[in-house]
Amino acid sequence: MKNKRLLGCIILISSLSTLSISEEFTLEQLIENLKINSFSKKNYDINNKKLNIQYNLNERYDKNGLNVKSTAEIYSNGNFNTGSTSMTTEVEYDIFRYKNIQDFDSGNDRNIIGIFKDIKGIFLKPKEYNREILNYTKNYTNIKDLQEINKDILSLIDLYRLYLDTKIEKKLMKKQ
Repeated sequence: MKNKRLLGCIILISSLSTLSISEEFTLEQLIENLKINSFSKKNYDINNKKLNIQYNLNERYDKNGLNVKSTAEIYSNGNFNTGSTSMTTEVEYDIFRYKNIQDFDSGNDRNIIGIFKDIKGIFLKPKEYNREILNYTKNYTNIKDLQEINKDILSLIDLYRLYLDTKIEKKLMKKQ
């Protein structure tokens, strides 16, 4: 963490020295530039995008697509004479289910259509629980990232004060 700050300060000092040759910036301009282009701001944006993706994924809970499962049992008892051959196909979307069972030996086909809702899901509501966790995580991450941006701004103010002190010292040295 300190290495990042040290590297940021070194880059800022070098940019300030080259900027002082071409033109001088006010502290407000430098702070605005830091708020837009700093590493902490980019980290803040990336964290927000990541949390927004997680939030959108949570909102599509149970609606992430069509699930298809198929199983086949060929002579399930391991005996050709007594075992049966069957195939089961299941299709799921959200709470809707379709199941087809084909028994090839007897020629029976069964189609089952229904709605499936887990009782645990009714009381616990994982979508709402995950939404609350994501909201807390987003608030915590935003506060932490904004604190980092504020620390960078304070470091910039200290560096700018040091720059102005050095500039005044140079002027005083030239007068003497």
